[in-house]
Amino acid sequence: MVEIEYIPTVDEYYGRSSINRRSRGGAPPIMTDGHSSSSYSASPHFLRIAVKLSASATILPGILLKLMGLGIISLDQKMVDVAQVYAEPFELHVKHLFIFIGLTKIICTLRLWDIFKFIPKQFAWIGLATPAAAAVYGHWKAEDHYKGCLPPIFYLVNLAFCYSLEKEAEEERKAEKAAKDI
Repeated sequence: MVEIEYIPTVDEYYGRSSINRRSRGGAPPIMTDGHSSSSYSASPHFLRIAVKLSASATILPGILLKLMGLGIISLDQKMVDVAQVYAEPFELHVKHLFIFIGLTKIICTLRLWDIFKFIPKQFAWIGLATPAAAAVYGHWKAEDHYKGCLPPIFYLVNLAFCYSLEKEAEEERKAEKAAKDI
């Protein structure tokens, strides 16, 4: 008769329980007592990352706006029409507005990923939501009602969802830290 050696699971080997792994958001154990762990779901973490990535897509228009403002690429007439809604009352040149909005989008998007930590995260959320809300109004005033208004509205909804997921994750981190301190 062949004797089979017992091989402990990763959790048993390191002395971790699956409850602790779930609360920390770690990877699910592949096998636990010969059965797959179906009670664990890592999808909230992946969902948060996916939503944050989609909210970060605004960095590309930010780069394009910055390049247009610097004169490196040609101005898009539709974007100029939308920006005129805000540039004319303040007697700004559209290029200066594009540089400011582009830089804001770039810096605020990077702040979502914890770069530029000297900027409070609340300012990053405001800095991302304000140009999108302004784009909705600008497209509406420039007579580009539905085709131009829908993308920034969808982006604002996505940003709100991302904000709620980030707040939830932050509260979980605080609760976990408080539990460790006790």
